[in-house]
Amino acid sequence: MVKLLRDTLVIVKIRSSWIRNQPTLYLGTSFFIPIVLSLLFWMMGMEMTERILLGSMVYSLVYPAVATVGKSVAYDKIKGSFTLFSTSPISPYAYILGTALSTLPSSLIPFLMFMLASTLIFGLNLTVISFILSLMILVFGALSLSFLGFSLGFRLRDPRSSDVIVDMIWALMIFLSPVYIPWSRIPEIVRPVSLAMPTTYLAELLNLVLWGRTFLSTSVLVGANVAFFSFFAMIALRYGKMRES
Repeated sequence: MVKLLRDTLVIVKIRSSWIRNQPTLYLGTSFFIPIVLSLLFWMMGMEMTERILLGSMVYSLVYPAVATVGKSVAYDKIKGSFTLFSTSPISPYAYILGTALSTLPSSLIPFLMFMLASTLIFGLNLTVISFILSLMILVFGALSLSFLGFSLGFRLRDPRSSDVIVDMIWALMIFLSPVYIPWSRIPEIVRPVSLAMPTTYLAELLNLVLWGRTFLSTSVLVGANVAFFSFFAMIALRYGKMRES
């Protein structure tokens, strides 16, 4: 267990180094894009309500987990880094877990920033319990979606396709689910697709914890999030074991 933790932290340190080496990219993906999206929805006629800030909080989970992890793993595979890892004492469990946890540094600060904005601007009644539960959702969501990003990155075969496909997937997860847009405004024809998106259940669980509102029951939200987490973790672990062979 100690070795697993130590190896995991090594992977987290390696994966997170891009924040220090590329601060402009970090600021752009973590802050600029969600702020622009919020302004876009506002200009399209939506009120600047807590829903838009909720969407920005969910975005701070989705982009690093799906896009950053997916592209990083895809490039590792293309450059032959898997061969290096397969000859090292680092286990697939540490590699996968470290890769997933490496998204937290790039998710935590914007997540907290948008939560603070919700408290100061829209009067969010943030209690100690809701704050702790929100951070638990942050960690849980980051891990779950990072497992998805890992699996996508492992399956993609060249840099161009990895960039395009991963960006398409995270965009669909944001815009086809009630992340920025309330469920009541999603067209009927799109709702079956929305219910198949893991971001729907993450966003609604966070909405329930922070604002006490959701169109789904608590049991459905918890069950769906656990099911997606288990499914994505199982696939990621399968690909991680394939990496050893």
